[in-house]
Amino acid sequence: MPLMMGDWIRGTQGMRAEVKGVYIGLLVHQYDHGFLPSDLETLCLIEPEVGKVWDKLKSKFEEFETGKLRNKKLEEVRGFWNKQGKNGKKGGRPTEQKPKLNPNDNPETNPNPNLHNDLDLDNELKLKRVDENLKYGIGEMYLDGIRSKWKHIDFDFEVKTFIDKVRGSPGKYENHDGEGLRLALQLQLRTAKPKINGNKGRTGKIGAQILGGENYQEPL
Repeated sequence: MPLMMGDWIRGTQGMRAEVKGVYIGLLVHQYDHGFLPSDLETLCLIEPEVGKVWDKLKSKFEEFETGKLRNKKLEEVRGFWNKQGKNGKKGGRPTEQKPKLNPNDNPETNPNPNLHNDLDLDNELKLKRVDENLKYGIGEMYLDGIRSKWKHIDFDFEVKTFIDKVRGSPGKYENHDGEGLRLALQLQLRTAKPKINGNKGRTGKIGAQILGGENYQEPL
């Protein structure tokens, strides 16, 4: 079962260990069987402790058919990875076909209206994974730890440029974990041009940039 670490951390913040244990057990059962039974008595056969923590977990599941529950996000992840697996067996994503010319200059009806929605979801998931890896790989704590080693370059500017480059190409960097992104950043820093004399460099909270918070601003 694919586990999106960022989603898991955010979705279980504040949960006690026993609640997380039951939660992951229910998710695994859903992934294996496609659904969870909605009655608590049957759920207890899957996870004996569910009755003690169900009040904290029931909002994580929806009833999509009578007597059947599921976690919606898990099904989205399942669908995405199934599609990725099929593309992999075919040698990667199919080559995009150019549309045929319409001799009457009339717009043709899209034979697959869900195609663009699938691509949007695909890109959204890729960017989400990239943002998670940026957050946990080169967050503010890590950057503060290495900042002193790069006083001869415009450190904040180089980091911002790197983040923009990674977020601009999620398909290229989606498989880079936190350590991979650190190595890629180190390579960029090593090849960066030294600061010109008198240039105090740019400043800004890079960690906030990663999280999508404060806007980066040039100094006056």
